[in-house]
Amino acid sequence: MQLLLELIFSHPLALMVVLIILGLAIASTSISNRKLSDKKTKWLVSYYELSGDAEIKISEINAVLMQAKKSATSNENFKKYIEDVLKPLDVKAAMPYGSNSLGDCNISFEIREESSLFNKRIFVNMIVPLDLNYEGELYQISNYQLIQEPLVKEELDEYREDPFENMN
Repeated sequence: MQLLLELIFSHPLALMVVLIILGLAIASTSISNRKLSDKKTKWLVSYYELSGDAEIKISEINAVLMQAKKSATSNENFKKYIEDVLKPLDVKAAMPYGSNSLGDCNISFEIREESSLFNKRIFVNMIVPLDLNYEGELYQISNYQLIQEPLVKEELDEYREDPFENMN
């Protein structure tokens, strides 16, 4: 080890080579960290945009449910009103079976983002009590889940950068 240090410090050219190699290693690590940081930032921005879209949809459903509860005169009327008004909102509503059953209505929807490398979606499930005399919350969110689809090899190749592409 001491012999190596003497060799490096006694020959200025050897010292320069060692410093250049060390500088290149530091620069490549810094560039990799920067790329990873940029990728994480893009992922977070797209997640918050997707989450914002889900919150807008929840707000639309909330407005519809409030109007339905105000307008309904009976539990069956409330159930029918919810079924009719939710159709244009592109949500799935699962009503309890039977004409006299109260129970709960399950409303679910997905917000998808497939235009980027991340291919995410948010799935939301809401439970709505169909009893007009129920004094609690108008709905309860039972599931709010971010799902990120795995990428297949063909999709990865599309986003992979060629390091030698600009070397002409």
